[in-house]
Amino acid sequence: MTRYAILDCETTGLDERSGDRIIELAVLVVDDHLDEIDRFETLLSIDGPVAATNVHGLRDEHLVGAPSFAQIAPRLGLLMDGAVVVGHYPRFDLRFVDAELQRIGLGLPTTSAIDTRDTCRAAGIVGRLRLVDCCHELGVTEVCSHAAMGDVVATRGLLAQCISRGVHPLDHARRFTARSTNAGWPVLPLGAEHALEVPRAA
Repeated sequence: MTRYAILDCETTGLDERSGDRIIELAVLVVDDHLDEIDRFETLLSIDGPVAATNVHGLRDEHLVGAPSFAQIAPRLGLLMDGAVVVGHYPRFDLRFVDAELQRIGLGLPTTSAIDTRDTCRAAGIVGRLRLVDCCHELGVTEVCSHAAMGDVVATRGLLAQCISRGVHPLDHARRFTARSTNAGWPVLPLGAEHALEVPRAA
């Protein structure tokens, strides 16, 4: 059985190499019928001010008490281990995840990823390929732009619509290779079945 880890990150900017950080992350694990297996979403604290508030709506006060990426990395690793990552331009999210892992002395192994922009093209979309545009074109109503779990749920809806139009997701899987060659993926210690989960601030 194929497991898909649908991933979305909200960040302080567009360039992880210049120091932009993940401040919200969501992952939804589904089977090859897109039925939910597990999910995780959290805000993330960072050692600096929040930027790009006009995009994601998050401010410094929303992150007070949120875990660090290091704290949630084992939970994320467990969810993503062995799964095909799905996202609407997942290279963006994977670059940021890899950068956060590198900050704690780890890195992202080579990962198989499916970009729903590619599946949407295969499904016949010829116009703009923003998430909201693809959802409109394919009749996906679960749209919550620039909130991590909302975008994840919308991305699952897109993938479902593409499949219903005869698109085979794995035909569009591509390998994502991280910048670091010293990749190591964290896992939960034995007995740590539950991970810290912080609800999205209102």
